[in-house]
Amino acid sequence: MQTTNPVAIVRDLADRYARGADRLDKALWRQVLANDCLIDGPGFHNQGIDGCLELIDTLERIFVRTRHNVMNVTAHRDGTEVVAETYCIADHIQVMDGEKKILSWHIRYQDRLSKNSGEWQFTRRHLIIDWEEIRPLSREDVSA
Repeated sequence: MQTTNPVAIVRDLADRYARGADRLDKALWRQVLANDCLIDGPGFHNQGIDGCLELIDTLERIFVRTRHNVMNVTAHRDGTEVVAETYCIADHIQVMDGEKKILSWHIRYQDRLSKNSGEWQFTRRHLIIDWEEIRPLSREDVSA
C-alpha cells in the first residue's frame, strides 16, 4: 500500500489479517506480520513469525469457522512506527455441549507497525477482549 495515512495503512493490514484468519491463510499472514512479530492476549503469547502462524492452526483446531469484522481504527505515527488501536468483533463457530454456538469476542487490538523491505507489517498485536457473548447458531448455510 502506497498511502502515508496511518489509519489507511492499519485498516489495510487489519483487513488482510482478518481475511487470513477466517480463511486459515498462512501465506496472507506472512505478508502482514513481521518476522519478529508478537501476538498476545488472554492466555497466549506467540513470538516470531512461526509462533504467530501457529495461531492459524489453533483457529482451525478449536473452531468450525470464524468471521473477524474490523471496525474502528485510530492510528498515529511514532517516529518510524505506526501505533494504533483496532476494534474487531470476532465471531467463532464452536461446538459446545454437542451444539454449534457462536462465541463472539469484542476485541481491541493494541497495534504497532513498521516498514520492512518497503512494506508495512504488524510488529505487535496485543489483543484485549472487552467482553464475550455466546449465542446459538440458528442456521449455518443460508446461501441456497
